[in-house]
Amino acid sequence: MANSNNSFASVSLPQAPRAMQIKMPGKAVCHCLRQALLVVSAICLAVWLPPAGAKISAAPPDIVQPPLNRFGTKTAYRNVERIFPDLPAPSGVADGCAARQLIMMLRHGSRGPSVKQVRRAEVVLHRLASAFRSEPAFAKTATGWSSPFALTGGGKSLSNVGHQEHELLGSRIALRYPNLLASHESVAVLSSSSDRAFESAKSFLHGAGLTDAEIAVRVADAHIRFYDDCHKFKATIDDGPDGKREYRKFMAGQELRAAAKAAQERLGLTDIDLSPADLAMAFSLCGMEMANNLTVPSDSPWCRLVQDPDAHEAVEFLLDLKHYWRKSHGYDLSSLIACPLVSDLAANLVRAAQRERAGGAASAQAPVANSTVLYFGHAETLFPVMARLGLFKDPHHLTHESYAAHRQSRQFRASRLVPFGANFALSLLSCQDGSLYVQPALNESPLFWTLCNHYRCPLDDVLRMLDSQCPQSFDFE
Repeated sequence: MANSNNSFASVSLPQAPRAMQIKMPGKAVCHCLRQALLVVSAICLAVWLPPAGAKISAAPPDIVQPPLNRFGTKTAYRNVERIFPDLPAPSGVADGCAARQLIMMLRHGSRGPSVKQVRRAEVVLHRLASAFRSEPAFAKTATGWSSPFALTGGGKSLSNVGHQEHELLGSRIALRYPNLLASHESVAVLSSSSDRAFESAKSFLHGAGLTDAEIAVRVADAHIRFYDDCHKFKATIDDGPDGKREYRKFMAGQELRAAAKAAQERLGLTDIDLSPADLAMAFSLCGMEMANNLTVPSDSPWCRLVQDPDAHEAVEFLLDLKHYWRKSHGYDLSSLIACPLVSDLAANLVRAAQRERAGGAASAQAPVANSTVLYFGHAETLFPVMARLGLFKDPHHLTHESYAAHRQSRQFRASRLVPFGANFALSLLSCQDGSLYVQPALNESPLFWTLCNHYRCPLDDVLRMLDSQCPQSFDFE
């Protein structure tokens, strides 16, 4: 495979392999309802909206408090913990600066499990339900469970809640950056070839009010699913032994064995052994049920298995170990593979800066720059990019032996960083003194950047940092 040139001054926006057209709905959608949603979503970062036809308890699942509302990458966006809760969400105009470009990388919204996960869950639940002794109410819950998820096409489909998450996110972003999303002609949208990413893009655009034109969403797997193209990464980390080494050691360790034994005793499972793998599966299924408003913890056998805080936090750390080593700071290659996307981010910033310095007009010296660039992808997209930018890096590696040190205090926590609907943004700001800055934000919350010890950094410093993080050429072979 050809090398990827990473000279930020010369990189041009690559052409995606193919284009898809989204014909957005017309203005016949109820205007009053839409306006109400815009106002509400602008005020709140968390809106509880059940999927159509779902059976919802009188009390929404959001009443569950941390840590029991944290499910790693299966965490509901409405439950995300803002990193700096006292700071206002970034907007288009603030502190004498105006946003000239918005670049966002977004994970798809809430989804369900794969067919394979559901089939395994049914087998495990049948095994567990036959062994109950002390808690007949739980036995009834377990034997009565059937998958509430849509499993067409192999599962993992974007849910109704996932659509709503992105539609509301789009409406909030459009209200904060009205000048950057005022016209579909200035918005570039790139997506993974996955249906759930593509449908998330469609919902976001609809929420942003881009409803009167055809929006071309370019499928750009080379930039968004970069992890599929690096053979060394696939062989040694993603599918190989290195990526799950710490995960497997912690899975076999005393913390998870003790958590499994405690859950087994609490539920009266006297005739069989509950394994740490069973807890990990229950954790993910409970997270997806909660994210999609399909249950409350007392009604879900999966949530009941991990309702003890000690067990919950141990499984959360287990899955963080997997993400940390396979997709983030664990190995250099785990984030180095994101260089095609990192280079594209830098190229977009450079073009927007050239245009701004030329007075806002396109010319031979200042090529046309999109005011908004949106990349819709996956957790595997966001984790490596943030790692490459040096964000959320703990002083010491997360390992199977560091649970005591990292249980309560760690920067890398997937529940906070990449829930369903996660978004990481870079805003190019033009300030009154003529300076250009870049402001990062995660899940609509501003970030403190150690690069310059501030919430926004000079553009030139950011570009130098990005250039230093990626080689001038990158061979995916």
